Amino acid sequence: MAPDNALITLPSEGAPDDPPGSGILLGMDGNAFSIIGNTKRALRQAGASPEYLAAYVRLATSGDYDNVIRVSASVLDGEDPS
Repeated sequence: MAPDNALITLPSEGAPDDPPGSGILLGMDGNAFSIIGNTKRALRQAGASPEYLAAYVRLATSGDYDNVIRVSASVLDGEDPS
């Protein structure tokens, strides 16, 4: 059975050209909403489009806490989290 987030994908356009890297997660407040907010801020500063940011939030919130961490680290490293 496929996970619920299997139907959510990030757009191929609108991703930042130079992602900030998942190292920004180190030392950050571990609250899931704080992680999502800080990740969005870093992606926005790196040039991500509003559509990409919205898709990131949908994907990050489509599962549990571990999903938030996995998806956030993946997008910050410029990888496809699916």
